[in-house]
Amino acid sequence: MTYISVADEAKFHEFVEQAGDEEKGLELLMRWKCLTDLYYLGSEILGMGKAKRMGDALLDPKFHGWLAETLSRDEHALIQLARGHLKTAWLCVYAVQLLLRNPNERVHIYSITQDFVETTHLVTIKQHLETPLLNKIFPDIVTPRDSPWEVDVKNRLLMRREKVQGEIVMGDQIQVYGVGNTITGKRATVQLFDDLIDKDTVRTIAQMEKTRQWFSGAMPILEPGGIRKMIGTPYHYNDLYHVIEEDEIFDKVYKRPMKVGGKFVCKWWTEKKFKHVTRGMLPYDIKSQYFLDPMPVEDMAFPPPQPTYKVLPDEEVTRYIACDPAATQQKYSDETAIIVAAVTGKGEVYIEREYHGKWAGNETAKRLIGLAAQIKPRKVGIEFGLQEHLKYIIDSEKSNWEEVNKRTLPIYIEPIRVTNRQSKFDRVNWTLGAFVKEGKVHIHESCVDLMAQMDRFNKNYNGKDDLVDAAAMIFQMVEIFSYRTYTKEVPEWRARDYFMIEDMAPKSEGGWERRFIS
Repeated sequence: MTYISVADEAKFHEFVEQAGDEEKGLELLMRWKCLTDLYYLGSEILGMGKAKRMGDALLDPKFHGWLAETLSRDEHALIQLARGHLKTAWLCVYAVQLLLRNPNERVHIYSITQDFVETTHLVTIKQHLETPLLNKIFPDIVTPRDSPWEVDVKNRLLMRREKVQGEIVMGDQIQVYGVGNTITGKRATVQLFDDLIDKDTVRTIAQMEKTRQWFSGAMPILEPGGIRKMIGTPYHYNDLYHVIEEDEIFDKVYKRPMKVGGKFVCKWWTEKKFKHVTRGMLPYDIKSQYFLDPMPVEDMAFPPPQPTYKVLPDEEVTRYIACDPAATQQKYSDETAIIVAAVTGKGEVYIEREYHGKWAGNETAKRLIGLAAQIKPRKVGIEFGLQEHLKYIIDSEKSNWEEVNKRTLPIYIEPIRVTNRQSKFDRVNWTLGAFVKEGKVHIHESCVDLMAQMDRFNKNYNGKDDLVDAAAMIFQMVEIFSYRTYTKEVPEWRARDYFMIEDMAPKSEGGWERRFIS
């Protein structure tokens, strides 16, 4: 007799009425629970709820309940977890549930080596399928192994296939592959990727690229409408998981480091156990494999935590807006980023707001005009670059705003010039980076995307940095700072009620015609 929660009581009575007796009704309830509740299947039916390690129960209903529920969602998902949190165990339970829901699934499981995926994943799944209680609840699907199963070899599993509209579905129920193995010509309805990388496969760029190419080759294997899940632990700041996240290959990305807010996310862990397990490990390995932060501190421009604040100090401030427009709206392009900052008379910089997205020029212009009307900035700095036409779109939007609101809008646009004499890293490091290190920058706690980009920004970084770029532009506009190599100093600033488009046009500094000027 299994435990019946209050929430399941009504369902139980429904099944009893349907079956005619309580025992059969209970079996129907258990069958329904197995199909709809992954945590129940793993903890109650497959026995994981009784498992212990170092004398303590392995399962944490809250954490592993979250993991089971996340795996069960109908979406392509990348789930990054710290080591020692049973991610492989739950992926195997998920594979079992897939077969219970649809015996005609073709599930492919991929992992770091062929031997590992055979001896860990497929062996575990086969053991689960031999659970007597599971055989009793699903006699039509989980047939006895000695019946025998149609395919029962080290890298494949097929208990039996059901006919679908008079035809037999081709392919095994489960096939397993190690990274690098040939998968061309195979077809799957579900792909499960588990720990495709480890410390040894991220030692060189060539090794990481080899894994990426193999993963790319696995993409066409999935049937249209199929589901793809990936679960793993990062080992390098530019590894496969980073590329997948930056390229938005999956619908959702979930991350659960060892601790959140200073507390272990899984109650099995304690400080004593953590110290025991990580004894002798390098700090970088602990940081990446347990805290999901694979960036070496020495490579970081902004080592976390970033300097945050909640309430602006009670003193006079001058506000600035910086905008870094994206060159295109294509998926591969950066996003347009806008940063709003308040600067005190003492040179303290408070970054108040962040905005970013793939916007068309007119939408970017409307946002800038709306912000300017709201906060009355001293300057709006824009790196026009390839977006020269944005000047005229802003001018048009400003006129529209003034016509609707029946008043002029004082605003001064300062074009931010970026040269090729410096790398992006140096430009950011000498502006935003320098002031952060001096303790002069404070970021509002709501600017989480900016801080996430700062955490990752480094010399070799090629991911999203639009907000970091925009934040660095603030220091090129503020008169009391000395970073004037990018823009032309404005001797006497005043709020203007008009645009000087010609002021924003690049001035000719030389050319053949200058020879004729006396």
